[in-house]
Amino acid sequence: MKNLVITILLFVPNMFLFAQNDTFDQANGLYDQKKFDQAIPLYESLLGENTHKEVYFNLANAYYQQRNTAKSIYYYEKALQLDPDFTAAQTNLKFAQKTRLDEFDEKTTYRSSAIWHQTIGFFDTQKWAFFAVAALWIASVFFCLFYFSKNSNKKRLYFAVMVLSVFGSLLGLLFAYQENIYQQTERYAIVMANDVEVKADGRSIAKTIEVVNEGTKVFIEQTDGKWSKILLPDATEG
Repeated sequence: MKNLVITILLFVPNMFLFAQNDTFDQANGLYDQKKFDQAIPLYESLLGENTHKEVYFNLANAYYQQRNTAKSIYYYEKALQLDPDFTAAQTNLKFAQKTRLDEFDEKTTYRSSAIWHQTIGFFDTQKWAFFAVAALWIASVFFCLFYFSKNSNKKRLYFAVMVLSVFGSLLGLLFAYQENIYQQTERYAIVMANDVEVKADGRSIAKTIEVVNEGTKVFIEQTDGKWSKILLPDATEG
């Protein structure tokens, strides 16, 4: 009975994966037949917490074929969030961006979290946390060697490695914290409609300072109710 339960528990997740693969293959088949309106719902049924970059990429392609600028750009961006070096997504995103109505003289804005990310972003939060734990574990090993060693030269060596490992662990924690801040505060959005008015402040009667269209990428500075304070690509706030 115990073996049967284990078999069933292992079999159910596999069935789920097979079902996902079948749906993905079915969606790809419809895409190849240029039945994009039928392929899109199947791709979207695969979206979730553990969505693969290929699903986002193919969904973006389907929307691009339907000339849906905003959603194609959005899903190319989602694919690139999972893999910033995804060359095909980078290339197709550039093509999709050329179909936007808006053209901005883009300006780079420097935020502290972004500066940290440019320096330490080769690891994400989890990897830096793992690095911190590993360094602390190494420090504990060398503390034991230092404590039990009778050789003064070795004790100095063990102590030096222990101090460096503790320092590395603290740096790992700091970098994990900074990467977490970056992930929490770097919030972008894609405009999904045309003729969206950007106001000077959060009132419908406020002065319109810009009109943006679908596909434009904006930075979300803060949200208050139904209003969001945004930063346009040319650094205009609204």
